[in-house]
Amino acid sequence: MAGKISELTASSGGTDAMILEVLQAGANLGLTGAQFAAYVQSKLSVAASANVVTFTSSGTYTKSANVKCIYVTAVGPGGGGGSGRKGAAASARAGGGGGGGGAVTSAEFTAAAVPASVTVTVGTGGAGGTAISANSTNGNAGSSGSGATTFGTLLAAGQAFSGAGGTTASAAGGLGSTSGTWSGGNGGASSVSATGGNPASPGVSSFGASGGGAGGSLSSADAALSPSAGGTAPTVAGAETGGTVGVSSASVAGTAGGAGLARTTGDQRGGLGGGGGGSSTAGAGGNGGAGGFPGGGGGGGGASLDSVGNSGAGGKGGDGAVVVIEYF
Repeated sequence: MAGKISELTASSGGTDAMILEVLQAGANLGLTGAQFAAYVQSKLSVAASANVVTFTSSGTYTKSANVKCIYVTAVGPGGGGGSGRKGAAASARAGGGGGGGGAVTSAEFTAAAVPASVTVTVGTGGAGGTAISANSTNGNAGSSGSGATTFGTLLAAGQAFSGAGGTTASAAGGLGSTSGTWSGGNGGASSVSATGGNPASPGVSSFGASGGGAGGSLSSADAALSPSAGGTAPTVAGAETGGTVGVSSASVAGTAGGAGLARTTGDQRGGLGGGGGGSSTAGAGGNGGAGGFPGGGGGGGGASLDSVGNSGAGGKGGDGAVVVIEYF
């Protein structure tokens, strides 16, 4: 792409070449927008001021005067988790599958390559599948993210897909988006086997958003099987954990899965997936946890028993975001 800073060479001289080197070194550190800006300023041999602009909903970016270069990160929205099946005793009833995580895309541009104003479209996270109240009924699938998060025509990060509703066998987890620099993680698939829900996967290189955990199932022997947690994120300091699992039970209602870790405003990494809700033969299934902002997948809802309680609803996927850092 013409004018992209990564295409500049040392012969470009001065600030451009120095900023390029520092941007490339700092891009993999997992910093917030403000931290990234401070890192760049601390490494440059000439003072450079920075302005961080974050979009959590769609709008218009207006380029500041005298900008030297611009670094943009977009996060796609996460998919919603599916709800659990409500079914008869001595039958297999699967929890809902977790939603996938949104992709993350970053790129750096010269000021000349970015128009004076840019339309920013921020995708919204998919809704979780609604709980089931009717006896002997499969769960509802969640909704995929509304669409890609885009910075004009210069940059895009894809939306993730929804988790399936619980059936008499299983529920597939939603696929994480692969349309970006760093792909999102897949949602966990539920299981009616003794092992319970399958784990959600992390996003790539701690930047892509992670998938949501699977809801807890009920086996044909009426065992309340465990759900799975939201996907993790590897960091230099150790793995960050996704939303916690709900508790499955044969004596009380299932509990809800925990919400996925949300990033602070300006952070350039994707959020973490919500945990799966617990199943129950004594009450309602637990709801799946919401995916963390931005882009985390929602957790799947837990399964339940006919005439006892509703199944658990799926958790909502995290909305997308755009972070723009201007250097002067």
